[in-house]
Amino acid sequence: MKEVKIMARAHNVSIYKIDEGIKHFESLNEPEKNKYLAQNGSALYIKIGRNQDAIDLIDKSKKYKKNIKWSSDEYCNYALAYSHLKQYDKALYYYNKSLELNPNNLYSLNNKAYTNTIVHNYKEAIEDASRAIEINPEFAFSYNNRGLAKIKMGNKEEGLKDILKSLELDNNNSYGYKNLGIYHLSNDDIELALENLNKAYEIDPNTDGLRDLINQIQPISKTTSK
Repeated sequence: MKEVKIMARAHNVSIYKIDEGIKHFESLNEPEKNKYLAQNGSALYIKIGRNQDAIDLIDKSKKYKKNIKWSSDEYCNYALAYSHLKQYDKALYYYNKSLELNPNNLYSLNNKAYTNTIVHNYKEAIEDASRAIEINPEFAFSYNNRGLAKIKMGNKEEGLKDILKSLELDNNNSYGYKNLGIYHLSNDDIELALENLNKAYEIDPNTDGLRDLINQIQPISKTTSK
């Protein structure tokens, strides 16, 4: 069977078709699947929100890798799944394990910045995102995560600059529109916030925390528009 191109990315998995990738992965026999378990299979499951399945896959891979060290990217995927399950202490632990193996792992730095923002470690989040930007100044997600941390710290206009830079680099970035919505929400502009959150939803409805945010804002929007 022809392999489907699968590459793990921060908050994104680059594949020809996600459904095709899942179907292909689940059709593999055990010896074949072992080659994909920890990194590629977990990346696919994370993309469609099956985070516990991703963790189970990585756990299962341990018995096939008793004498093989995990890669930095495998730890990164493990951490990302835990972050999506809101188990942030575990997520940060595994991002740090990833960075011990590769201090320049762009995706671990970027995702760790996002998780640090969630748990209010804004200074650390800015440091992580800035380091990721040093490694790759064209990586949109790092500007976006740094911008969100700045907004949460109260430095809203500097945060906005980073988010707009993120969208300039990648205007199909759901997290960019989500964070632009958060910026407008911080200024009590409910309608503009909802407009950008809905743009994010159109791009990727599985964007972390997006559904909850829209559900919180929609009743307020209906009240203010009367």
